Amino acid sequence: MFLMFAGFFAYLPHYLQNYSPINAIVCDVVNLFQIVTINSNSYESYQPEVSNTFLFNIALIVRACVHIFSPILGVTAIYRFLKIKFEKIKSGFVIFNKRKIFIFSTYNERAEKIVEDITCRDNDRITVIFYETDKINNELDRKLGFNKISHISHKMKLDVAENKLPKFNSSKCEVFFFILNDGNENTELGLRLEKYYSDLCEKKSTLNKNNIHITVFSNYALTDEKLIDSIETSMDLRVVYPERLQVYKLLNDKPLFSNIKPDEKNISLLILDYNNMAKELLSAALCCGQLVNHKIKINIITENCANAKSETDFLCPELLNSGYSIHFFEANIHSSSLFKVIQENCMDTTYIALCGEDDISNIQLSIELRKFFLTYENNFCNMPHIAVRIQKDETAKILEKSDYKLNPFGYDSLIYNYNEMIDPEIEAIAKRVHFVYCAADSAEQAMDNLCSYYKFERDRKSNLSMALSIKYKLWDMGFEISEYHGDGTPDNCAFEKYIQGLVSDRDSAVNLKETALYAYDVAEHERWMAYQRSEGVCAMSVQQADVIARKNPTLLEQKNVNGVLLPRTGKSITMMLHMDICDFDDITVRTNQINDLISDVETIIPKRDTTFNDELIIVSLNKILSSQEYVMASGGKQYVITKITDDEN
Repeated sequence: MFLMFAGFFAYLPHYLQNYSPINAIVCDVVNLFQIVTINSNSYESYQPEVSNTFLFNIALIVRACVHIFSPILGVTAIYRFLKIKFEKIKSGFVIFNKRKIFIFSTYNERAEKIVEDITCRDNDRITVIFYETDKINNELDRKLGFNKISHISHKMKLDVAENKLPKFNSSKCEVFFFILNDGNENTELGLRLEKYYSDLCEKKSTLNKNNIHITVFSNYALTDEKLIDSIETSMDLRVVYPERLQVYKLLNDKPLFSNIKPDEKNISLLILDYNNMAKELLSAALCCGQLVNHKIKINIITENCANAKSETDFLCPELLNSGYSIHFFEANIHSSSLFKVIQENCMDTTYIALCGEDDISNIQLSIELRKFFLTYENNFCNMPHIAVRIQKDETAKILEKSDYKLNPFGYDSLIYNYNEMIDPEIEAIAKRVHFVYCAADSAEQAMDNLCSYYKFERDRKSNLSMALSIKYKLWDMGFEISEYHGDGTPDNCAFEKYIQGLVSDRDSAVNLKETALYAYDVAEHERWMAYQRSEGVCAMSVQQADVIARKNPTLLEQKNVNGVLLPRTGKSITMMLHMDICDFDDITVRTNQINDLISDVETIIPKRDTTFNDELIIVSLNKILSSQEYVMASGGKQYVITKITDDEN
């Protein structure tokens, strides 16, 4: 473009000195014609003085060509320059006074699915911005136009440089960033954006960081999950692990107790194949299965049993050695040996999750499994729920309409949509769990605590795990939840009376350990430990806590005490150790022991607080699900809790 401008302005005097621009161009054409065709006698009035040297003739030809084409190139350059400037002006104008802005770091199939679902929603004052593309799919372009959604495409890469980021007023609109690249730069870009807008919000009153949301899509093979877990953030930076999100959605929509009969006390989960999806399923199911009246058993069948065990031991050192009912069996899941293993070890299965990578093979195997369980010993009632991993949307839709009663999961449109990306149900409940931990008693306090919910990704994931388990806790108590569509606060009197009865029995009991509330408290602690162990966290002894606190307190988690960050005894993020991974009754004892040991260094390391009482989660279940204050702060839904009848069960 520089050469275009240079050529145009360098020869501009030639056009204006003796001739009009048109005459100058005609002159150049004639001169060029006369140099190349020596015998021409035309246009004598424009005859140039031509030297007989060859090089001079070449120079004249070049000069004439530049004179002819420079105006064309110059006009083209000016047009392109003005077009870019106009697009920037248009971009700033389009996103002005918008209600929602969706910004995608790249344009791919995942971005398409999210945007297509957005077109089905309320489209009033919405803008969609794509980076790393100058043209979008014609069909998507038509849908956006039909729904009157403005969209902008930028060929440049999304980055924190000011000239590469759109301008908006986040005090009046919500902005959603989606970092969807396939490489390993997603986490780094998300953290740069978070830092940039956090600093910007401190300087500009027109920006509200609570209205800026950054969603980073992680790839287990490319992203160091523990790295982002330990980084403190001050705004909504959400890391999405697609496999985990798929598993949570499956276990929330089709719970593990879907096929449990009233007289059955055990959940028996069978996982076929062992990959990232299966690992997430193992972790989530183990947490959900820590109940009072029901126990869970997990069987895993994979082709290489030894590798699966060693990999699990490496990533989660205490998971397989903590008394959980987890069993590995070896068999090729696409051979007849699979059915022999099932017949010998897994005939009590109530839920099957087929996690293979190939859609066709998975469908064929799930049909054979259904036939096997229905016809085994002519028992046509023994039919576990079968969830089949399907990766193609079209295949999943066909399977849902079939008569085989198979439940597809794992396909993109389940999670790459408005509900899961913008307003996920589990996330709203997880925020309310966080508000209970923070003892928020009003909508104002809950909003103040919302920033702390996004502070560490590790805490957010823990809250999500707790939110998923709520449905299972209620089922274990004999209750079920459903979305409340009425006005005001839902009537959960039966459940409130049940909780009040638990508290009353506990308060009047001679032996606390014999009360139902104590049992639920223990179960919640077991769930928390199962989650921590599945994340690779191990138990920390009192002696270890004392040595670390004295020799290298920087390894401990930092706690804000009166505005000063001090080490928190008993929890090390970098070493993946936690002192509360122990029996429920030992927590207070261990807390007192470590406080006695570090009594001489209290000025450097504060005394350890009494561990959060797990009973608050049980007692506050109704508040978590239905409290108007929490609903307002989390933007979530309300639920009605009803007693399960024998017919329903």
